[in-house]
Amino acid sequence: MIDFKKIIENQNINDFDDSSQVEIIGKLLDSSIDESDSKKLEVAFEIIDKINLDKYSKANITNLYYNMSNGYSYKRMLKSNEQNSSWAFLLNEYSSEILYLRKTISSEGFNEVPDERKSQVYTNLGNNFSFIGRFVEAQECWGKAQEIIPFFPMAVGNMGFGLYHYGALLIDEYDRAIFWKFSHRLMRQALAFPEYMEGQAQSGFEDLVKLIESSLTSEFLEAPLLLNDFNLGEDLKLKKYRKWVLEKRLYLNSFNDIGSFTNACQDTIVLGPLKISIKSPPNEISLFNQIKQEYCSARYSFYIYDSNLDKHYSDKDLVLLNTLESFNYSYHFEQLKNAFRVSYSVLDKIAYFLNLYLNLEIPLNRVNFKNLWYSKDRELRPFFVDSKNWALRGLFWLSKDIYDRDEEFQTVLDPEAKELAKVRNFIEHKQLNIKSDLLIEFDLYCSENDFAYTIGVEDLKNKTLKTLKLVRAAILYLVHSVNFEESKKDHLAKDAVRIELMRKK
Repeated sequence: MIDFKKIIENQNINDFDDSSQVEIIGKLLDSSIDESDSKKLEVAFEIIDKINLDKYSKANITNLYYNMSNGYSYKRMLKSNEQNSSWAFLLNEYSSEILYLRKTISSEGFNEVPDERKSQVYTNLGNNFSFIGRFVEAQECWGKAQEIIPFFPMAVGNMGFGLYHYGALLIDEYDRAIFWKFSHRLMRQALAFPEYMEGQAQSGFEDLVKLIESSLTSEFLEAPLLLNDFNLGEDLKLKKYRKWVLEKRLYLNSFNDIGSFTNACQDTIVLGPLKISIKSPPNEISLFNQIKQEYCSARYSFYIYDSNLDKHYSDKDLVLLNTLESFNYSYHFEQLKNAFRVSYSVLDKIAYFLNLYLNLEIPLNRVNFKNLWYSKDRELRPFFVDSKNWALRGLFWLSKDIYDRDEEFQTVLDPEAKELAKVRNFIEHKQLNIKSDLLIEFDLYCSENDFAYTIGVEDLKNKTLKTLKLVRAAILYLVHSVNFEESKKDHLAKDAVRIELMRKK
């Protein structure tokens, strides 16, 4: 029998095997929150600091990361009554909790743990994302939890809970009602399994179900969902492209976050009524148009690569020397690199937009998506400290997925952030070599140096899709951020300008 009192006194578990160590740490962390004992929590983390992961199996590393994410969650809970609700609210705990959930998912042993644990991890990550304003990505996390275990109750319920708050941001009343209809249906499905409800989830879902039922008629809530009445067209190429975008959930359309419904088959997200000075050019409008256009063009470049690997006619007369390195050179691979490069660059344009729109007065040569939020002394800018703008907070937290050489890696929420930044740097300024994943381990020359970096085909493809999804979410957060700020202004004034959707023929 494990003597926890002795373990706490000695702060040492080296005499146990790795499986027992993970179990002990999990129990210490759980008991610390059950007993509201912050000292026991600190002891658990001190023990974790002394662990030698080299002796751990892949699965136990995964389980340790999961326990650590829970530990940071417990730290946050124990501190919550002592903190305010500013943007800096429990920053370290949320950052660490999200980081270790993602490290759990990206760890080599993730596929070895039980499916229930996998779904729990994705559900917890979705819950965290939703709270910090990354509600678009939260929906994807809850969806992944259900791909592993269909109708996983906590994932289903939280997806519905998130859709309610997401829908509340929508300007159009009918769109909002559709989101709430989905929300109502999902939470009712989850509530059918009360034995799987955790914490205060059941009461929270029940209260929100009642709120929706007081806002929408029972006839509307029970009516069939009709979201596939948009005609994809007769052009087979266009139809194929539209289906591809829907399935990847890459349309700039909030309905695409609910599912691959044809009604989401347009990039319809636009800024709402925008109050700007009539004496100045509509810089915000034209910059946002450019942001949308660049994202959609990057998306199509990725589609070109993903849908057609046949030799392009522009390659037919191209003569290249054989260096025996088995690198892939073609028009289609350049489209893949272009999709990554352009989509990544959109983030800085979003920073320029916010600097202009919010009058942050940051010198233009110093504006980027990572430093936008902070003053010279690395303190959060006054505008953001007391903001109640949920979507803007989501953009702030999304910026923590971007690696900056001036910051420690630990401040980044995505374990892959440094790698993404490296890929972008080599595409923009140096030489990124694309090679078959099977041949990566057999490079004739060193695969990485100051001049060139080699990456596998599937690896670059996955990173490009990930970047496109990140940028899509950022654009949606931007729109909802602006709409929230505009809702506080007087739009009856003569200088109010309403933005209309510009359709291309």
